[in-house]
Amino acid sequence: MLTEHEQIVPAIRTSLQEVRRALIELYAAAGVDPDKPQEVARRLGINRNLAWKLTKVIQSQGSVTAL
Repeated sequence: MLTEHEQIVPAIRTSLQEVRRALIELYAAAGVDPDKPQEVARRLGINRNLAWKLTKVIQSQGSVTAL
């Protein structure tokens, strides 16, 4: 039987990948470039620090890096 830790870590990774995938789809639908967080902030009307953090999530290769 798996411990609670062994069960939750894969679930967290899966959830983070789903969030990353949803952000990529959102940026594509909005026609914004995640490599340009200042432009994203202006076009979407969001805080520039938030735009920068979302860019980091989108660009991360691993879910742990995104976290």
